[in-house]
Amino acid sequence: MPIGDLLNKLGKAKHLTDGSYLVKCPAHDDRNPSLHITQTADDRILLKCQAGCTTEAVCQAIGIT
Repeated sequence: MPIGDLLNKLGKAKHLTDGSYLVKCPAHDDRNPSLHITQTADDRILLKCQAGCTTEAVCQAIGIT
């Protein structure tokens, strides 16, 4: 999945100076954006919820594998 498609599924994203993004995590009731999204040089997309949700929980919440 292209990163643009993923960001569209997640809603409003803050583009950070390092090229990554910060959005509200769909796996928990997120009041402040805590899901960090990074695209690697080989086009892999890394998801890390700073509140502790697993990658599997985030993917399940947005319907991707």
